[in-house]
This record gives sequence, structure tokens and C-alpha cells, in this order.
Amino acid sequence: MTVWITRRAEPHVAHGLRTSTGPLAAMRLAVKDNVDVAGLPTTAGCPEFGYLPERDAAAVAALTAAGAVVV
Repeated sequence: MTVWITRRAEPHVAHGLRTSTGPLAAMRLAVKDNVDVAGLPTTAGCPEFGYLPERDAAAVAALTAAGAVVV
């Protein structure tokens, strides 16, 4: 069973899957909550210490630039 702390709304994910381009086009990407994704809380499993990053971590930025869609 997969437990999500935060998940993007399905319409946002669906739009990304339809419009992505590149070698990873339309690949779904799950990112552990201790890695920054712009607009999603980074909590490292502890919401009390969470924050909302303004930009993606370098690895996430590279994957999304290649077409992956963050779920």
C-alpha cells in the first residue's frame, strides 16, 4: 500500500501528462517529501517542520525538464 503525504490534484497531473515533451514525456514521477518540489510541502515526514519551497531541487528540475510529471 502506498501512503501519500501530499499529492498533486489529478487535473494538474493529467494536464502535465498531455502536454509534456522530451525523453521522459508523460512519465509519472513520485518525489520523496524530503526533496524540494516547488509548490509542494517539504516535510521529511514531519509536517510540523515543513516548508513550501519556491523552486525544485536540481534533480527534480532536470527530470521535469526531460518531460517527467511530478505526481
